Amino acid sequence: GTTCLRLTNTLAAPSGANQYRTKLHSISRLDISGPGAAVTSKAGLVLDSDTAGMGPRASIDRVFIHGFPVLVDMQDQGYLANFHDCEFYDALIAYRQSSGSDAGENVRFSGANIIHSTDLAFHLIDNTSEVFFEGSIDYIKQLCVITGAPSRLFISGHVEPRGSNLVSDDGNYVVDGSGSDVRAVVSGKDSFIDIDGNGSLVVIDGWFDINNSGGVAPYAYDHLVKVRHANSKFILRGSAQNW
Repeated sequence: GTTCLRLTNTLAAPSGANQYRTKLHSISRLDISGPGAAVTSKAGLVLDSDTAGMGPRASIDRVFIHGFPVLVDMQDQGYLANFHDCEFYDALIAYRQSSGSDAGENVRFSGANIIHSTDLAFHLIDNTSEVFFEGSIDYIKQLCVITGAPSRLFISGHVEPRGSNLVSDDGNYVVDGSGSDVRAVVSGKDSFIDIDGNGSLVVIDGWFDINNSGGVAPYAYDHLVKVRHANSKFILRGSAQNW
């Protein structure tokens, strides 16, 4: 199949309090191991529903997901999920909000880590998404790509990519923002923070350090941050180093 684990709802929509009991869905203490990031059409964890208004609203606690092109894929009715103390590693995309019906509302990560060998941390596609991330994001190529409908991404904690190629670190350094960096997951969208959509917003509140283990700043990127729509914004409320 194309998915390792799917949290979903296939029942007809109930009435009253029963329609909110999907919030009781939870998984914990799992190691979800995939065949590798280069294996196409695979996802580690999918959250969706066949029934409008009946997304799984799951809590995912102390789960390690690694070795898939997409680690977490939010699809139709993929919303109101909470990730606690989870680890994400070895992927093309750590978190993707896919184009879908009624998807993207208020997804939260607390105590999370997105680490080495992940090309793109957040890909928010054609839905009005709200993602709140608290934790560390280290040694990746891209932080986010937002395309289509307006989305909001709020990051609190520690962001630390490498500024240039350390060689021994498997090429995990920031994409160059030239428009032609072939390492970008989305062709042509190759700034470390790449924002589109009428009204999108990315906020980093914490420490944003472009690690200089790969050489001395300034680094050879054209655009570290690219805001493609006049009504979108990037806000840094924390501290920056080695830009």
